[in-house]
Amino acid sequence: MRCNWLRKFTASALLAAGLSSVTGCYSVNGYVMNRSGQAYYEQGNYQAAATEFQQAVMSDPYNPDYLANLARTR
Repeated sequence: MRCNWLRKFTASALLAAGLSSVTGCYSVNGYVMNRSGQAYYEQGNYQAAATEFQQAVMSDPYNPDYLANLARTR
C-alpha cells in the first residue's frame, strides 16, 4: 500500500515538475521537488532525497527550507 502511494506521489511530482518547467514556474517546480524529496527522506532513501532537494535549491537558491532539507541529507 505504501509503495503505491509513493509511486503515485512520484508520478504526480514528475508531471507537475514537467509542466512547471515548460511554463517556467520555477517556484512551483522547487515546491514539488522539495515535497518529493521529503517523501524520499521519510522512506529512508536519502540519496534520492538529496537529488530532489538539490533540484529544489537550483530553482530557488534562497529558500531556507530547501537549503535546510538538503543539509539534512549530508
